Amino acid sequence: MKEFTAYHIRATGEETTIRRTDPFTLEELQHYVGGYVEGVFSMPDPDWVMVINEEGYRLGLPPNRRITGQLNQRVVGDVLIMQKELYD
Repeated sequence: MKEFTAYHIRATGEETTIRRTDPFTLEELQHYVGGYVEGVFSMPDPDWVMVINEEGYRLGLPPNRRITGQLNQRVVGDVLIMQKELYD
């Protein structure tokens, strides 16, 4: 089985690398972003997707400065960046 990679990047800047062979469940995605999920497919590499908290702005989540700086778009809260194969 092929192994795929994901990165959990918290608003604090802390990063955890996750390696797995199967896609994340909805419940797992919600756990990592702290609520309802939204997939963002406008990544620089089309083979990757970023999952954010769909209600992050409304909830007033703190800015994720690390991701905002890398992507030049304002992102709030914890995010999960993964190879598309892990997003089912």
